[in-house]
Amino acid sequence: MSPFRNNSIRATLALGALALAVPAAAQAATVTYRDGNDVWRASVDGAVKQQITNDGTDSSYYTLPSSDDAGDVATIQGSGTSRMIVWIKANGERVQNVMPWKIGGGINAGPTNARVNPEGTQLVYGYLYNSGIPPYGTITPHMAVVPPAAPGSPTSPMVDQPYIGDATWLNGRIVASDYQDIWAEQGPLDFKRWLSTNDSNDALTGAEVARDNSRVLVLHSSGQLELVQLSGGAPPNDSNPTASCTIQPQGSDKNSGKPRISLSADGKLVSWSDDNGVHVARVDTITDGACQIVSDTIISPTGSMPAFSEYSIPKQGGGNDHPNGPTGPTVTAGKVTLKAGKLSAAKLRKGVTIKVSVSGAGKLSGKLLKGKTALASGKSTAKKAGNVKLKLKATAKGRKQLRRLQGKKLALRVTFAPAGGSPVSRSVKVRVAR
Repeated sequence: MSPFRNNSIRATLALGALALAVPAAAQAATVTYRDGNDVWRASVDGAVKQQITNDGTDSSYYTLPSSDDAGDVATIQGSGTSRMIVWIKANGERVQNVMPWKIGGGINAGPTNARVNPEGTQLVYGYLYNSGIPPYGTITPHMAVVPPAAPGSPTSPMVDQPYIGDATWLNGRIVASDYQDIWAEQGPLDFKRWLSTNDSNDALTGAEVARDNSRVLVLHSSGQLELVQLSGGAPPNDSNPTASCTIQPQGSDKNSGKPRISLSADGKLVSWSDDNGVHVARVDTITDGACQIVSDTIISPTGSMPAFSEYSIPKQGGGNDHPNGPTGPTVTAGKVTLKAGKLSAAKLRKGVTIKVSVSGAGKLSGKLLKGKTALASGKSTAKKAGNVKLKLKATAKGRKQLRRLQGKKLALRVTFAPAGGSPVSRSVKVRVAR
């Protein structure tokens, strides 16, 4: 049973005017993310990638990128007190703006999160407001909203509200966390507590709702993700949890102290970032317990901070005015298809061969994982597109655990690095036969 419960407590927050619009739900086409010090985006199968920036450095890096449905990207560049909002249009135009936040007696920190709305008209972000040096001042989380293309005053955001943490958009309205519960606008400027947890030691620190109101992805303070099925209509008044399943990331986002999350417009695709990079996983059905993941693609093993949008990366030579993207090239990552049934401990001891389908020549590597521990591994080379055999042999740690693995489910992950392209990974769950 889901730990969530509806809460009828009503809270009105004076936030300022926000335009309302209801875009139609659709299948997510692109994931925008940070990789190294720059911004990238990729198709949800990882087959096509596009570099958005190429001037990020260790002292002036890009962070917290997100895209509207037209392909325009909002991101934050810089570090310390030099941070700026950068607005990059899909046609390559670029504007660098001030980073607005309320000024107190000390130096603010952040932003802690940021997300542009699907229309590209508003950027919501969080920061830590410093009112002065303790014991005379305090540090308070704030939520701000500005137009990303013209944020206005550097010391006075269009909307600035204390005691609100991570925030995202749902059809023109804001869904936010106060680092304990999830709140949603029930009308312009009118917020209501929507989802709460019965566990006071495991707060709800972030959430994203499918545009058709069918599902919500919630981040717990423990780092666990919960994908919740909803019934009724729009949160908070007409939406109720009916079932949920969990996903346990392996560690945290490479540039944050926690995983980062995103949910596709139809609620079927879940993206998160952890020690293994940026994942895109498909969950067709929600039943209590662990989520039954149909497929898990690692878009980038070095990526972080994912955000879905409905933008589609144009194909090169397809007649688009800017086929190579805003500032960087489009990269074909190649496709890898992986199918696996049951494995046996005896076969793993001797080495087991699996078949992998790839889209061209390149290098293959595979691992059988129990958590972060590789129990078996192997490498192969594909000379052309088609099926390739990949032999996995038990590692030293794997051989010690073979007898205890019978009946267990493990993760089989294969990474394909095409010649001249960008690597992509696929993962499936496999059961070790008794």
